[in-house]
Amino acid sequence: MTTTTTTPPTPAASNPLARLLDSTSAGTPARPITMRTRLYLELRKALNTRSGLILTLAALAWAPLVLIAWLVAVGTSGHDAETILGIGATGVAVLLPIVTLLHVTGEWGQRSILTTFSLDPARGKILVAKVLAGQVLALAVIASALAFSLITALLMGVDLGGTEDLGRVLLGLAAGGTLYALMGSALGAMTLSTPLGLGVLLVAPQLVLNLGPLAGERWAEVGPWVEISMRLGELTGGTVAHWGHLAAACVLWIALPLFVGFWRVRRADVA
Repeated sequence: MTTTTTTPPTPAASNPLARLLDSTSAGTPARPITMRTRLYLELRKALNTRSGLILTLAALAWAPLVLIAWLVAVGTSGHDAETILGIGATGVAVLLPIVTLLHVTGEWGQRSILTTFSLDPARGKILVAKVLAGQVLALAVIASALAFSLITALLMGVDLGGTEDLGRVLLGLAAGGTLYALMGSALGAMTLSTPLGLGVLLVAPQLVLNLGPLAGERWAEVGPWVEISMRLGELTGGTVAHWGHLAAACVLWIALPLFVGFWRVRRADVA
């Protein structure tokens, strides 16, 4: 009579995580985390959280809702393509920077950033992935707003082929929307706080615009270089009065906060 002995499965054979830890301890090098993986994870975070999903859906639904309300209020006659595109794209300037800012600051407010940095210590690359994910969401919102606006114009009988500089207007709206989204990411990275970031985003540009003239005649020379709201407004309108003013305002409100944000993220204490 023979006795068959059954060996219970080892943890490494029954658990995928245990197999991974066992292979790592045996000297098998772990695969590095690629930027593509980080971008995918950040997009999942942006759409899996309740606040991120609601804001993204609100930004996508803004154009059709605003266009319908506008047409009900003013009627369907006597409008040109540029006006319709401008109305449909208002959400790009209102909601889009808030969406991208919350995507950067959300994990810091909930302290889940500690888990993220524990799993992937490359803090700078994580911030890059967050900014890129914000731009992907921004492109989706911008494309949706422009598509709904063009469809509305066609349904109203507007001759798009006869509209002068339609391509310039579309390009200006797309470029302005991406810069609005990038400004939200930059201010979020600089503040690492949702309340503070929203305060700076919503209040600071308006304070500069409204309180700047109190500085006197000197502001007429300085103002155009620092008023980001006016410069991005010109860009989304399809006409830029002075490209140097736009570049200087973008450096002050986007490039500099993004640089400060990278410095803070790499050195912030998240313990």
